[in-house]
Amino acid sequence: MPSAELARLTCRVDAHDEDLRVLGDVLVEVKETVDQHTEMLADLGGRLDRVEESLQQHGGMLERHGGMLVEILRRLGPAR
Repeated sequence: MPSAELARLTCRVDAHDEDLRVLGDVLVEVKETVDQHTEMLADLGGRLDRVEESLQQHGGMLERHGGMLVEILRRLGPAR
């Protein structure tokens, strides 16, 4: 193989090697970002569950208070 052809082939292999290293680095960064986002989503899911539970409790209290107000108004009789 002539020296010039070998040099071109070596340059091409080196360029491909560098491209593969860059792609590998990018894939590692993407995986780390995905892992962080997955962790964040799990945390947010837990928070959302707690908020929904709290809303259900408050909704139940509002229903009971509404019922009490209706009963109070009924006992007070018609408006004068």
